[in-house]
Amino acid sequence: MPHCPNGHGDKGSAFCDECGAATVAQPPTAHPPGDSVRVRSPQASAAANTSIYLPGSHAPGSLPVLIRCPRCGRRNREEEVFDCQGECGREHLCLRHFDEEYDVCLDCARSLRQEDEKRIAADKATRRELAEWRQRAEKAEGEVAALTQRSQRSESERQQIAAATDTERSDWQAQKKSLNEQVTHWKGRAEKAESELPGLRRQMESEQSSRAGAENARVKTQREADALAAQLADWKKRAESAEGQLTAIRRQEEEARRQTAEAEARHKAEAGGKGKPIWNQIGLDLISIPAGSFLYGENKTSVHLSAYSISKTPITNAQYKAFMDATKTKAPQHWDGGRIPAGKEQHPVVYVSWAEAVAFCDWAGLRLPNEQEWEKAARGTDGRSYPWGEQAPDGSRCNFNNSVGNTTPVDSFVSGASPYGLLDMAGNVWEWCADWYDSNQQGRVLRGGSFFNDASNVRCASRLRNGPDLRSYNFGFRVVLPPGF
Repeated sequence: MPHCPNGHGDKGSAFCDECGAATVAQPPTAHPPGDSVRVRSPQASAAANTSIYLPGSHAPGSLPVLIRCPRCGRRNREEEVFDCQGECGREHLCLRHFDEEYDVCLDCARSLRQEDEKRIAADKATRRELAEWRQRAEKAEGEVAALTQRSQRSESERQQIAAATDTERSDWQAQKKSLNEQVTHWKGRAEKAESELPGLRRQMESEQSSRAGAENARVKTQREADALAAQLADWKKRAESAEGQLTAIRRQEEEARRQTAEAEARHKAEAGGKGKPIWNQIGLDLISIPAGSFLYGENKTSVHLSAYSISKTPITNAQYKAFMDATKTKAPQHWDGGRIPAGKEQHPVVYVSWAEAVAFCDWAGLRLPNEQEWEKAARGTDGRSYPWGEQAPDGSRCNFNNSVGNTTPVDSFVSGASPYGLLDMAGNVWEWCADWYDSNQQGRVLRGGSFFNDASNVRCASRLRNGPDLRSYNFGFRVVLPPGF
């Protein structure tokens, strides 16, 4: 371990951190017992070691007098130290511990500074308190002046009040005399009224009894009038609703009679000419629905229908092609070059408007079903939710919920047949009906749901409204043969 040649002990670098002399590899020459450089004072060390190593060299030289600072232990020359004149009284302190503001060491200066700060704070508090007391004194003087003025005004007011009191006393005496005269007069009137009071009480009780009876009768009559008015308003609403329903039913009946008459005329003309009606020639399979009642709509209202026949499946592309060829009707918009899409001859025809469906019916001697006819054929008479019953729909009973992504042949789902054997009454395509959606005639009705719709829309009671001119990728129709054809 390197050592300081001037006796400052082991060092960890090439130079001593106390005297700056270059360190040596071997320890200095041993001194006699009791003569250790490390325990001598700076003066004794200088006297005993006349040869020393100056800082930064390995040559001997004269040792300067170094004094250790009692605060940090650093060694300094005599001209680089000072004695503190403060409370601590320490001597030989480094100049870097000197505070020029207080001419003492930093520790004593810190104590003096804290005392000065406390004295300044106390002085400020005293000045604030003195200012507050001055303000209080000024306020008290103002209050004393105000009380003096109020006292002077009170004396003047007292004199005025005394004069007014004398005047009022004379007025009161005059009023007292007048009141005594009035008391005498009203006493006489009271004695007379007291003698008449029993008769007046009997008369009032009689009038009150009559008035109570009349009030009870009035309340009862008013209640009856209110009840009658409420009943009248209710019956008016019912009458208006019934009139609207009756008007709609009359329109439907007129439309059905017109279509029936037209179909009958065509049927007779065909029977007299070609023998078979057109619907028979194009391969329509009609199912007979017997007369009777069934449960209709969401509320399952009982409705009676006459017998009729309805097509087992929706009208197919092949059947609609026969109509186009016979009437030169324009093909649906997705038929390329007027040709049925490849492999879809037995799929239901789509992109057909309500008016085009009616035109097909007129040509074939048929008509569109009304909502009641369509629903009875779909659910039978027991009000079931789906054509096959109450079980939720799945891929074996109908084409729905976009599981296939397109239409399917009309005879694909035999297990989903209705009680009368009709197919595709749930899913595949929405089917036009003859009716308006409501009395406002804002759209025609479609029933049955389509391949794109979920389970709630393929229920037998589900309804959809659309304009009669609208054509869509999932709108088709089926037909009805009126009774007697």
